[in-house]
Amino acid sequence: MKPRLVNWRQKTAPMLVPMLTLVLVVSAGLAAIKYAPVRAQSLPVSGGTAAPVNPLGHWQASELTTHPLVGKIWSARSKGLVALQPLAKAIALADFALLGEVHDNPDVHRVQAWALGVRARARGTLPVVMEMLNDAQQPVLDELFGKGKGTRSAPKGAGTPSKQEGAAALSAATVLKRLQWNKTGWPDAKIYEPIITAVLSAKGTLYPGSSARGVVRKIGKQGFKSLKKAQIKRLGLESGLPEPLAKDLRRELQEGHCNMLPERAMPAMMKVQRYRDAIMAAALVRARKGVRFGAAGSTDAGATGAGDAGASLIAGNGHVRADRAVPRYLRAMVPGARIVVVAIMEVEAGESDPASYVPRGLNEKAAADFVVFVPRQARKDQCEELRKMFSKIKKNKQKKAKSKTKENQN
Repeated sequence: MKPRLVNWRQKTAPMLVPMLTLVLVVSAGLAAIKYAPVRAQSLPVSGGTAAPVNPLGHWQASELTTHPLVGKIWSARSKGLVALQPLAKAIALADFALLGEVHDNPDVHRVQAWALGVRARARGTLPVVMEMLNDAQQPVLDELFGKGKGTRSAPKGAGTPSKQEGAAALSAATVLKRLQWNKTGWPDAKIYEPIITAVLSAKGTLYPGSSARGVVRKIGKQGFKSLKKAQIKRLGLESGLPEPLAKDLRRELQEGHCNMLPERAMPAMMKVQRYRDAIMAAALVRARKGVRFGAAGSTDAGATGAGDAGASLIAGNGHVRADRAVPRYLRAMVPGARIVVVAIMEVEAGESDPASYVPRGLNEKAAADFVVFVPRQARKDQCEELRKMFSKIKKNKQKKAKSKTKENQN
């Protein structure tokens, strides 16, 4: 069975402009999305049939809410639809729970928050790595959550909650404000509040899953030559992906960007994607051991001993693929680790076969353990947005070239 192209689009579509911007070094932003909060720990984990399941009570995304797959769960082990309980059990027992997402869909983040609540109740604490956070934000995270495993200190300095806000637990809004979330290019902070609330309620800790933008830009320009040999080895980037996986990654990157990427940009885009996957895997290992980024004695891969808390990842569906993304590097760093991959995907009009949504790798093996289906979030035509961006870049280049020609003539 040929995997549907929607798999990559569901990871990149809401972030086409920001992702490409990281490599091309141009600015971009995203529109705000309406949100109504929900407490993760209040959501049930029971369910006895494969009927549609919605532990959230209601959906917030507005499109295709009556689609036959909305609220259903597909399992690789069962090769079909399952109830909520098998998903909850797998999430609770895994050493590493990788929770995929469509970035701008509020229901996706509420499902993630529910899953984090399941892990917190089962494991007692909650280390969470987020793709959206980078190591330049580590000092703020230290102030908010403390420098030690499972501890959290009150924030200090600018942005500290007032007495009116209460001296109890931090609010998700405060954390996101301190992190200057709405200046990062990711979707509106409001829709990520359920995730942060789940972490705070569990007295958990947030960890950055990405390198600073400057480092990623260097990868885009210079490739892995910008990294030290020891770092390349620790991250497992010495060799490339097997040809079929590399070819598939290239195809999905191109098609996910509306077939508008110049061919010369593809090698850089692929290296950036692989580097980010490896960095997230290393961040999960550190989070499992409670080692913050840059701590004395820490390495890119961190310590690999067993940790009771495990760790969870919040990242795009493309980054949690079991065949060629974060799990591939994580398995090399922590052999034998129990990893569960949950892709949370939007339904597509006219497609009611759950198996057709499943990302697949070599030998058509499923690249996710579970797929959770949610309604589609209304959004602008991302391909049109990308066309506008390319047009703007082209005009700016022409303007600069024209200006330079005039200078030379003078």
